[in-house]
Amino acid sequence: MPDTTPTPAPAPAPTKPKRTRADMNQADAAELTLAGELASTAEKSAYAAPLAGEGIDAPFILNLRTKIEQAGGSTASAVGKKAAKKSDTKREEDLKNDLLEKIGVIQARAKRKFKLGNPQRAKYFIGKTIEASRVMLESSTETILVNLGGDALPGMKAGDPLALKNALKAYRDVQTDQSGNQSGAAGARGDFEAKVKEVADLRREIQYAVDAVWPSSKKANAAIRIEFQIPADRAMK
Repeated sequence: MPDTTPTPAPAPAPTKPKRTRADMNQADAAELTLAGELASTAEKSAYAAPLAGEGIDAPFILNLRTKIEQAGGSTASAVGKKAAKKSDTKREEDLKNDLLEKIGVIQARAKRKFKLGNPQRAKYFIGKTIEASRVMLESSTETILVNLGGDALPGMKAGDPLALKNALKAYRDVQTDQSGNQSGAAGARGDFEAKVKEVADLRREIQYAVDAVWPSSKKANAAIRIEFQIPADRAMK
């Protein structure tokens, strides 16, 4: 008798986690780690004096370590701004829903005053999808606020127009905050990338100095060159 057991569906292939631009990538992290390691190696008693003669002295090493710390601070700032932007996005959705809820109450009251088929309903965008875009929602709310000044809708309270106006302002303000955090994250990320480049340049200065003091032409220098992570048998590019 043939086996009629259904073949199970293949498990989906695991997906790699996405890396956002605000985060430090592996190459950047490796550069900062390498620079820190070479700074420590350059400070060893066997190497400090010869390298100081090439300008790789205590102030140079201090400057390099400072640049590494600054790069780390820029990364933290970028990640913090990204998190704030994500929080603003959630808050924007909440404020949008609050605004739409207040508009819905006003529309319900406008339906009572202007019966089905009355063209006056258009003033309150009844039956229209005003939430389709931010611009449409904001402009529609402004129009409704203007019309509320001339229409005595049943059930309206004295503070209702102000409540709607405040809800619109809050919705607009969160967009400003969101844009600011996005810009801040981009700025911090750019600063981080610039700091990593500075660190890489200083790290190469150490290695070029090693290339000069312990050239590849002498086989006895191979171990030292390897310790500074440069080719044992050829000059650095």
